[in-house]
Amino acid sequence: MGVEANLTNRVKEYAIGRLGVDLVGIAPVDAFRVGPENGRPTEFLPNATSVVACASKIADAVVEVTGHYDEPGKTFGRYMWYGYVILNWDLSSVASGLVRFLESKGFKGLPFPPTGFLYKYGNRADFSPRHAAVAAGLGEFGISGLLLSPEFGPRQRLVSVITDAPLNPSPMYSGKELCQPEACGYACIKACPTKAMTERVSH
Repeated sequence: MGVEANLTNRVKEYAIGRLGVDLVGIAPVDAFRVGPENGRPTEFLPNATSVVACASKIADAVVEVTGHYDEPGKTFGRYMWYGYVILNWDLSSVASGLVRFLESKGFKGLPFPPTGFLYKYGNRADFSPRHAAVAAGLGEFGISGLLLSPEFGPRQRLVSVITDAPLNPSPMYSGKELCQPEACGYACIKACPTKAMTERVSH
């Protein structure tokens, strides 16, 4: 096993086995040539080679109980806490742990928070964890603009670490199409409480 393959496996094993994420993939920096401008890995870490993309699943029951308060048996508070706040803290710790691991091997790691924090570009994140996750082979974009993974659909939150470590990229997702709006009747657009989605979201 080569040096790159060994280090790649150790990073993935550490992220899943020690830090507790559900999904992890490696995206090469070249994959971000088609991502958002002014938010590419080498703009933050000039010698970057890869992005480690991690995902943690949102509990099914937390999603299923989420809804308008006037709906019987529905509430929004559980999602905001256990599907958003707690997962964001957990993923922030994951990113920090990955950086410490990479630095212990002699490489740099630059983490980005999993949620909004002093964005340079206003409402748009400085770095897109969704694009990183797709480039790392974790899934594909849905018409909502969210990552859809074959394991969890849209039910995950993401975090990313840019690194100069020599890691082997993960293969892009090549399974069956995950977003099938004709089959589900554009359920995400119909369910959006703010009516923010009216058509396919650009990536």
